[in-house]
Amino acid sequence: MAAINLTLGNRKKFQNHGTLQALRSPQVAALIAEMNPINAKNQNRLSIIQGQATPQARVQLNYRPQVEASVDTSRTVATGANPVGATSLNVDYNLHREFKLTYRTVDLLALEAEAEKYLEQVNAGSLSVNMPGFQLLSDMGDQTMRKIDSVFASSNTAALNAVIGAVGGNKLIGNTAPDNAAVPNVKGFKADGSIHLDLHDWFANLQTVHSFEGKPIVIGGLKALNWFNRKGIVSAASLGYDYAKAYDLLDVEFYYDPLVDTLSGQDHIIVLDPGAACLETIMEHQSIISLPKVANTTYGTVSVSVAQTGAPTFTLDMDLRVREDDSTAYPSWTITPSMKFGVFTRPAGFHKGYDGWDTVTGIFRAKITNAT
Repeated sequence: MAAINLTLGNRKKFQNHGTLQALRSPQVAALIAEMNPINAKNQNRLSIIQGQATPQARVQLNYRPQVEASVDTSRTVATGANPVGATSLNVDYNLHREFKLTYRTVDLLALEAEAEKYLEQVNAGSLSVNMPGFQLLSDMGDQTMRKIDSVFASSNTAALNAVIGAVGGNKLIGNTAPDNAAVPNVKGFKADGSIHLDLHDWFANLQTVHSFEGKPIVIGGLKALNWFNRKGIVSAASLGYDYAKAYDLLDVEFYYDPLVDTLSGQDHIIVLDPGAACLETIMEHQSIISLPKVANTTYGTVSVSVAQTGAPTFTLDMDLRVREDDSTAYPSWTITPSMKFGVFTRPAGFHKGYDGWDTVTGIFRAKITNAT
């Protein structure tokens, strides 16, 4: 089995965790660095929330929105407005996912040296473990990789719900909430199934009106996937539109996530202004539990890289602990990979507190429709 797993097309296949990928986009690397608990700790922005049964980390971010000024048309002597202080935003690392795997003595006896060697090759480049003084991690690592998809799927659902909950106003619709948070219908396909330029225009207009810096980050289901797939095979049309040139000018970062159709709405897309949202994990075994071993439990870390079809591989760092149990006649070992993370979403009014910007979060939605 291990030998076959080393051949093309026979490695592990994971679900399309598009939201996790979007929230870890290279475009938001700087934002992730600000959210990183280790960096926050070095800058005295990391705190542990008091009154919790278990330690819960919080990173404090500050921002200073633009404010509307009263403009005089002549030179006068008068008292001006007082300076406006910064606004604080807390990002709590309160989302947790983990699973447990127990090895008995008999399970370890079944492992062969050649199998161990193969399993190390199978997961090379996908799994990196830092567990001082603990052996036999090749099979345990493979078992972890066989189950990690469920952890990512659950985390992806939580992240997508957070993003949907942070959808704000769209100035293309208007300046007044909640009406400007509606989900507009945007034509993506003509009646004959060919590409419609309305969606292209909607992306471009959204980007211009809301002053995006960088490329729009789009998360969508199957209909969006079809649109972006066909974007790559368009050709000049007889009506005078050069579709190929139009789509070459459209620079959008797309991630396929079938959960959008379920959690947001059928044929919906979610568009992120780069910097409007991101996700980061906290390494509790570095920032909270700093000892490598306590009693019969060894603490370490694991880094998991997941390959996705048609999109870059993304990597998440997780905690890992191994508990040795000698309460039975033969010892056993319980391995627990765990992931504690927080999701940052930009608050409404982050940029300005006027002119409709007080409703804008930088997270938008639309529904792709067919022209009749």
